[in-house]
Amino acid sequence: MKTPMRITTAVAAVLLTTSPALAQGQEVHLNPDRRGTHVITLAPVELFSGTFNIEYEHAVAPWVGLYGGVNFLAFRGVLSPGYDRTLSVGPEVGARFYLLGNAPAGLWLGPYLGAAYVSNTAQGISQSSFGWGVGAMAGVNLVLFHRLMLSFGAGTGWIDNSSSPAGYRVGLYGFVPRLRLAVGVAF
Repeated sequence: MKTPMRITTAVAAVLLTTSPALAQGQEVHLNPDRRGTHVITLAPVELFSGTFNIEYEHAVAPWVGLYGGVNFLAFRGVLSPGYDRTLSVGPEVGARFYLLGNAPAGLWLGPYLGAAYVSNTAQGISQSSFGWGVGAMAGVNLVLFHRLMLSFGAGTGWIDNSSSPAGYRVGLYGFVPRLRLAVGVAF
């Protein structure tokens, strides 16, 4: 499936999941009263890289939220090159600038920066290294029932979670697309 089709599918999913709530009179809002300026979200798995993420975001102003989280490589993603085994865990920080709505709910875009401990194994040889990534994403955060947070986003970035345990590079390296599908709680 091509990237524009994936984005279209994600937007359609957001509309389909929020339209029934609106039709039944349930609340879907972009945080107009500034309640819930703290959010904890869980992104069960990122399809492209196979990363599990838990993150905390704090709205420092109506138009900006700062976040920090931990990424853990849960499985080999669809873009990962062949290797025997990999482990990657580390922090990620970033900012979300809200174009519509009030942080931490609404339409946003922003940069991120991450670091990681990486251990790759190829042909029975393991090697540990330092990994890093930098990029940008855009998306939307929706708050349902004043507490439930749904977050959807897409972006790209440069990542180097590679090493050369068997004399050739294995692990994620280069420009990698990102897809954010997360659920959490606002408080």
